[in-house]
Amino acid sequence: MYAREFIQYFEAQGLIYAISAQVNPRLREAIYQIPESQWFELEEEDGTPISIARIRYQPKTWDRPRTFIISRRLKPDTRYQTYFIPQEKYRYFAYVTNYPRPLLEQYKFAAERCTLEANIKEYKRDFRYDFLPCGEIQANKAYLARNLTIFFRLFNAPSPVNRWSFRTFRDRFLRICGNVIRRGKRYIVSLPSWWPYR
Repeated sequence: MYAREFIQYFEAQGLIYAISAQVNPRLREAIYQIPESQWFELEEEDGTPISIARIRYQPKTWDRPRTFIISRRLKPDTRYQTYFIPQEKYRYFAYVTNYPRPLLEQYKFAAERCTLEANIKEYKRDFRYDFLPCGEIQANKAYLARNLTIFFRLFNAPSPVNRWSFRTFRDRFLRICGNVIRRGKRYIVSLPSWWPYR
């Protein structure tokens, strides 16, 4: 979606958009030029500190600059690692948008839309929802049952784990090889000793 043709199409149709942008070296250089005073500090729902800023930026092949919302989070190793370039201690995320609101509202709008975009990718990749098995809409609704996987992770997994994609969750928790051993009248599942979630 992050391509000049899509952006131009959305604008020609008068649509409001927010699209996640690739943080390539050229955009990273533009981000590094943002003065510290222009970063707005806030916290996410889980208490994680985050900074956001807004810039006008024109990718090389685009016809004109557009609004980019930048967010940054400290890398996990900043307590132990010293960075020669101070900006390198952050992970950066970028969104291009034409949503005409103050910075915080623009960021929330873009983050929500791009989370939805990530969910659609997960539906297609992990669940093959682009190839639905039934010809009737009600049957497909039952088949999709996406909310069941969300509730399953939310109520059965610890906090960092319930944010994983379902593929990661499935591979690390559900697809674990083990031996089914019969002892007397009981069956026991013997899991591998190397499994970190034993």
